[in-house]
Amino acid sequence: MSLRIPCEFPGCGRTYKNVKTLKTHTETAHLNNFMKNGNTFTLNQNVKNVPKNLASHLDFEREVKLFTSAHKSNFVICSLNTCSLTDQKFAMILFMLDEQLIDIFVLNETWLNKSHDESLFQHSSYQTFRRDRGSRGGGVMVFVKNSIANTLNSLMIEKEHEIISFTLKPTNSNVISIIACYRPPYTKNEVSFFPNLKNLLQKMI
Repeated sequence: MSLRIPCEFPGCGRTYKNVKTLKTHTETAHLNNFMKNGNTFTLNQNVKNVPKNLASHLDFEREVKLFTSAHKSNFVICSLNTCSLTDQKFAMILFMLDEQLIDIFVLNETWLNKSHDESLFQHSSYQTFRRDRGSRGGGVMVFVKNSIANTLNSLMIEKEHEIISFTLKPTNSNVISIIACYRPPYTKNEVSFFPNLKNLLQKMI
């Protein structure tokens, strides 16, 4: 009996004779759900790599869902270094935004600039704040769930450094201070970055 390849999407259970038919099934039956706001999710053109790439994505999704389901009453903050927020990578995290699994989602090293339309990275359930570097690399983006965004205060998007800071007060909670920042290695502005960050922390305490 020939070995069949299982679809690793949670709850699917189907098996296929080869990678090509598994790829077709996955794209049509599952990954289309991640195509939002003009973004696309494209599997590696080398079909030999499809099972590995797909498994990594599904394992990530499964872990996030397990964690958030076990902490439904908790305030959940997620920080992710995207190392270039391509359409494909953004599509891979859309399920967390669609299902509102995260209260505050911080993305570092977005690598975005003025040529990237803000509308491509908006979500109806979140408010989005963005601080691009303006040149290659870097960048910070923050998603704040709408249900708590109305308590957001003291929003500051630094001009000199890649820093976004704010405070908020969710229902039945103390004030929460958030600083999302990215400092590239060997940065020329290191001398000013840390004193600036220290001053910001002192103001928010």
